[in-house]
Amino acid sequence: MAERFAASGVTLEGGRGPLPAGGGYDLLVDAAGLSLSGGTPVAAWQIPHQAMAGTTLERRGRELVLGTWVSGSHLRLLLDPVRLEGGSPEELEGLLAGFEGRTPRRVSGRRRTGWLVAGLGAVLLAVALILVLVFSSGDPAPSATTISGAARTETQTRNLVVVDLPSGWSEDATSTAPLAGLMGITTSHSSTPSAEDKAATKAVVARYESCMGTTDSTDRVFGTAGVKPALQLPSAPFGQIGNGVFLEVGTTTQRYASEDQVRADLVQLRSKKFAPCFAAALGRLAAGHGMDTAVTTSGQSLPSALGVYTTGANVTFSLDDGAGGGTPVELGVTLLVQGPYEETLLTFSSPGAFPSALRTQLVSTLAARLGGASGPSGA
Repeated sequence: MAERFAASGVTLEGGRGPLPAGGGYDLLVDAAGLSLSGGTPVAAWQIPHQAMAGTTLERRGRELVLGTWVSGSHLRLLLDPVRLEGGSPEELEGLLAGFEGRTPRRVSGRRRTGWLVAGLGAVLLAVALILVLVFSSGDPAPSATTISGAARTETQTRNLVVVDLPSGWSEDATSTAPLAGLMGITTSHSSTPSAEDKAATKAVVARYESCMGTTDSTDRVFGTAGVKPALQLPSAPFGQIGNGVFLEVGTTTQRYASEDQVRADLVQLRSKKFAPCFAAALGRLAAGHGMDTAVTTSGQSLPSALGVYTTGANVTFSLDDGAGGGTPVELGVTLLVQGPYEETLLTFSSPGAFPSALRTQLVSTLAARLGGASGPSGA
């Protein structure tokens, strides 16, 4: 197998390295690592294999996309396979995999961006069903033509942005972001739920309503008593790999037609039963088809925020890592409610738990933004 590959006319997407995003770069991949050069004046960026994690090579139409994590930033390089010298795309992929295969830490990173997304597809689809069921029942949403541009901007600026996160975090590609489907972003692992998935989800919802002591006609979270938001806008998904742990976070903000609708939802959300009943529902969905298996659920310790109600739960389960073992995955869902807004903060971590201090920091930031104690993102 060839051990030196080169390509010209490469486009760099994302990242925080010394080279700006754009096209026209020359790429070299060999035993030393990955090198990019180009620009005016000409500059070079050399990345040793030891600094790379989660490296993948995929096809996007007629292009090849070489993706890798470097110091918490996800880089994407677009290559024309016709201009690839040294061997075939399959041989380049074999070289990249071989280097990562000799370093256990990078192997785990690679599986998190490969097998993890595939393994999470069915799990997150099931969880997504319960999070969006409210949009398929209840009163109709206002027509899109009645939503002003100012309202859309105000809603979007309540979402998470990268400057809310510590150094080392960067925007994830939606095609490989585990949370993208839950956030309502179309991704390569989204699909139409089967009749079996829908039936299992309905069974989980029925157990949730029994736990809450409510019925479909009075359940405002998943039942027909709920109303659709006037707007639902997501942030980008943001990720980081550090110390062998892959972390991801994102938000989705819903704006309702009136604060009265939100206050009616709060009656149910403020119930002491809500957090444990909601966590149990998420756990049953994560386990697959509503069956109780090895899933752990827990509430969240959240900061208090004047005028902003917060509640949430974590679900921990195990995924087959593709090598005969299992890797723990934690999914966190936090709800923040104020005025006409209901915002969902989603967190993902594998292996291990999402840092509680960081969740507290993000909830405080988002709550202050919703409550008007700080300016909206991008302001």
